[in-house]
Amino acid sequence: MPPGAAGHLAALTGITETALRHALPALAGTCGGRPPVRAALACRRCAARHGCHDPVPVHLPAHQRACEQHRTWLGRATQIDVTAAPDIISAGRKAARLARQHAITRLLLAETTARQHAAGGPRTRRRTAALATANPGLDPEHPDMAEAAAYPDTIKMIAAILRDPGTLPARPE
Repeated sequence: MPPGAAGHLAALTGITETALRHALPALAGTCGGRPPVRAALACRRCAARHGCHDPVPVHLPAHQRACEQHRTWLGRATQIDVTAAPDIISAGRKAARLARQHAITRLLLAETTARQHAAGGPRTRRRTAALATANPGLDPEHPDMAEAAAYPDTIKMIAAILRDPGTLPARPE
């Protein structure tokens, strides 16, 4: 978004820049002190607990892929019960630790590299089979299923990439 865009949008809408930046985190950018976020749908069980039965769009920290409380993968198109593969939730906790230790930007850069290499191993195939059994009616070949199944291996690879300081560009100043 071009510099000053939030100001222009505020003038057009009559909403303060602060309120716009709070409601639309993408306007804040990464230099405004806010970490990168991703648009997703809130965990359907969390939303139902608050009386909302329709999909609820939310901004989550960019590294957050699952609802730990309900053991639900928050995919791009669908939500997957990952109770049958508890290492997916453990990987989510490790991703949060890595984000705190190495900065979210470096974690996301490492994730881009790691995803290319992590899919297709025997553990991923076993996790895919377990998730397919636990989520009848969901295609085992669905991209969200594949991403969830590969996630623990992806996080292991991210950790290895982040341990080697020469693998990624230096931290942003």
